[in-house]
Amino acid sequence: MTPDWLLWLATFLGIPASVIAILFALSPPLRRLASRLGPISVTKWEHVPATIAEAKLRVWILQTWIPDLRREKPYWLQSLAREAVDFRVLLLDQKLVPARLKARERVSSLLPQNVTDLNDLAAQVNLVGRPRLTARFYSCIPFGPVYVIDDTVYWGIYLADCDSLLGPAFRCSVSSRIGKLVLSSYEAVWRSGIPRSGTMNLGLSGRKDFGATLQSSADIRPLARRFRGALALGHGPGGALCVLRHGDTDLNEAKIFTGALDIGINVRGRAQIEGLRGELENLNWTRVLSSPLRRCVESLSELLGNRVENVELRDELRERSMGEAEGYSKTDYMESLPGYRGVDLVGSFNTRAAGGESYADVLSRLAPLLEEIVAAVKAGDRILVCTHEAPFQVVRLLLEGLTADAAIRAAVQNGEVNWYQAPT
Repeated sequence: MTPDWLLWLATFLGIPASVIAILFALSPPLRRLASRLGPISVTKWEHVPATIAEAKLRVWILQTWIPDLRREKPYWLQSLAREAVDFRVLLLDQKLVPARLKARERVSSLLPQNVTDLNDLAAQVNLVGRPRLTARFYSCIPFGPVYVIDDTVYWGIYLADCDSLLGPAFRCSVSSRIGKLVLSSYEAVWRSGIPRSGTMNLGLSGRKDFGATLQSSADIRPLARRFRGALALGHGPGGALCVLRHGDTDLNEAKIFTGALDIGINVRGRAQIEGLRGELENLNWTRVLSSPLRRCVESLSELLGNRVENVELRDELRERSMGEAEGYSKTDYMESLPGYRGVDLVGSFNTRAAGGESYADVLSRLAPLLEEIVAAVKAGDRILVCTHEAPFQVVRLLLEGLTADAAIRAAVQNGEVNWYQAPT
């Protein structure tokens, strides 16, 4: 008899059940596979949360994020009331690009809300030195959501463009072949997980002390005086500096803090750079410098082809790091990160997110390289620099004599180019 889970999966994949039944009857390897995996039944995810309330041994959860955590809280509390229950939660590390892309889809990511809710729940149930609820972030790509409740394993498959709990759900025993595999995989991910990452700090207050993270930087006026009149806007046949912002990315289009996240340019970004070839491709560059981040390297590869091998990768040209704010909406980050309510990460020159940089920090790391470039341009070099918005704004501040406020409030478009030359 064909297992119901195999028929269900075939139907889900659009394969006629009769075809699968015939193949199963005629295929000894398929029957052996089914027997080795052990009994597996089809279930529905909406039935799983209620079983958490009855757990007496363990509740182990692995998901990218938990969409209905608040609704499921009463079930969790019933389980957590039993001291013998080992309650673990694995969530996708919010520093990874997939988590950031989810933030883009929903404007305010579910993951930060999960962390907040877990903090609140842990404050209710965790005891000093004997936590009942533990949580970690994972950085692997699992095959699907996993719930281990006592001796039963519920597992599924992630589908593209579909909520994880709308995909197929299966149930088996922890003693079955597939159950043992899922259980051992969960334990391996748990051991390698990150107990404290981002804002995950269960049982402690999530409020930030901005006195430690929003430090004022040194006065920029002495630096600005050193660059005053060094180069002028425009370019001619002699020494020149061309500053290029990389092509568009998906996170740029979604107005997401990208910072140190290493993503490439998208189709629109390639078109932007292709439009610059006539102006920039065949110029006799003395040097080409780039941020080491992929979006800049890909932009130069699109522009220069094989000549990209001669590019100098300089850390000074990296984008401003946004620390724990990376991946959140530039317009709604205060909702996703309540600790930043009233904190201007976009329009303040000296403000930095925890683990990130301010514009003043970018200026401090970039100024020595810019001095070197200015000297080379005055000596006749023609230099192309591919960088990001914040370093581009700092270059404008120093070379064009802009105020700090004017420089950071003047947006730099993807694919934008500025030319500078030695004053005549």
